[in-house]
Amino acid sequence: MDMTERSQLVWWITTQLVLTLVQSLVLAVIVRSVVLSFGQLVSIGSAWAVALIAVAAVRVQRLALPRTGSRRELKRRRLQADRERASAGAAARAREPVAALPETVDRRFRRLARHTDRLTYAVVATRHYESGVRPVLTELARDRLRRHHGMDMTAEPERARELMGDDLWQGLTSTRAQPPTTTDLSRWLTALERLAPEQMGPEPVSTPSWRPR
Repeated sequence: MDMTERSQLVWWITTQLVLTLVQSLVLAVIVRSVVLSFGQLVSIGSAWAVALIAVAAVRVQRLALPRTGSRRELKRRRLQADRERASAGAAARAREPVAALPETVDRRFRRLARHTDRLTYAVVATRHYESGVRPVLTELARDRLRRHHGMDMTAEPERARELMGDDLWQGLTSTRAQPPTTTDLSRWLTALERLAPEQMGPEPVSTPSWRPR
C-alpha cells in the first residue's frame, strides 16, 4: 500500500468515525428528550453510549453488505432476467416441431374459416351476400328439402315457399338493395334448421346471436 492509498484509507476511517459520533450524539439528544417527556431521568452520557452502539452497528452492517444498487435497479434487473427467460422459452418452443393436422381436419377448418369470412362481409355489402352467402344458404335449403321432404325446390316453388316460410324464401330468392343484418341471418339459419325436424331441439326462446353451421 503506497502513501496515497494509506492517506485515503486514513481519511475514510476518520470520516466514518466523525459521522458516527455526530449521528450518535444527535440520536442521543432525541432519545433523551423522548425519555424525559415520559418523566424518566437519563443522563446524556448513557443516552449517547446507547446511540453510539446503535449507529455503529448500522454502519458496520451497511459496510458488510454487498453494494447491489438501489431497489429500483434490483427490480429492473429481475424484470430483465424474467424477460430473457421468457424469450428463451418461447424460442425453444418455436423450434419444436408442430404436428400437422390430418388433411381432412385441416380442410374442414379452412372451409369453416371461409364461411365465417363470408358471413362477416355479408352484413357489410350486398354484393358479398349475393355472391358468397346466398348461394350457400340456397344450396342448404335445396338439400334439406330434398332429403327431409322429398321435393325439389325448383320444380315445386310454391310448396318449397310454404315449408321454408316467406321470410327465408324472400331472403334466398329476392335481390336485396341493402345487405342483411345479423338478425336477418339468424332468422334464416333458424328456419333452415327447422327444415330438418329430427335435428331440432326445443324451440329457442330467443336468438341473440347467429352461428354458421
